[in-house]
Amino acid sequence: MPDWSLPLRLLKKKSVKSKSLRGGFLGLVIAAAVLLGLHFTGIYEMNILNLSNLVGVLLIVVPIIYFGFLFARGGFDKAEKNRIIAIIMFYIAAALFGPLSNRLVLH
Repeated sequence: MPDWSLPLRLLKKKSVKSKSLRGGFLGLVIAAAVLLGLHFTGIYEMNILNLSNLVGVLLIVVPIIYFGFLFARGGFDKAEKNRIIAIIMFYIAAALFGPLSNRLVLH
């Protein structure tokens, strides 16, 4: 008799991934709808400068939330925690020096 547990486990993993992807896409659609709603009601003027500022804030806030959830979830050994801290430091360095390097190249 064949063992069907492996294909069933793979289907469950695929289902979890597709749920996560679907949730992320739904969140993106909701965020765009909220932005458009705020724009058309006159609460938030959507122009390139405001969108640039919004993306800049999101690039700071989203990683803080993500890494906060990583550390809150736990289950990492010392080496993995050190790797996560290194990733955070590289992200901060990129956030600080990326715009500066663009300014230096453009001028």
